Amino acid sequence: MSRGRFVVPGSPDHQAMLLNNQACDLCRMGKYEEAKPLFVQALAIWEKHFGETSLPVATCHESLVMLAGAIGDFDDAIVHCQNAVRILDKLPNVDPGEHATFRGILARLQASDGVTLESFKDVARRSWTR
Repeated sequence: MSRGRFVVPGSPDHQAMLLNNQACDLCRMGKYEEAKPLFVQALAIWEKHFGETSLPVATCHESLVMLAGAIGDFDDAIVHCQNAVRILDKLPNVDPGEHATFRGILARLQASDGVTLESFKDVARRSWTR
């Protein structure tokens, strides 16, 4: 999650970022079930320290969208995508492309068409390798 933020080593933000990075590494290896609790821990830390409406929280929800989709849990993907979009709607200076991407994913998930497990896995793989 490189957004140009300065992170103080040893801080809760740093701890959450390390958990998030470890979870992304596990996802790259296809170890989704091992990654999920790490993302959830990072999310809890960021929510506690930055509030529920912050960029780190939105980004973690985005990662959980990709993870849920990769394992075929589209209901969970919808919940996290709704949370990410809701947060991004409230934040200034959000990358319009990223916002549009998650709005599009949410629309496709809610319509239940055009989203297959394989297509979602492909999107997830690309997101964890950027």
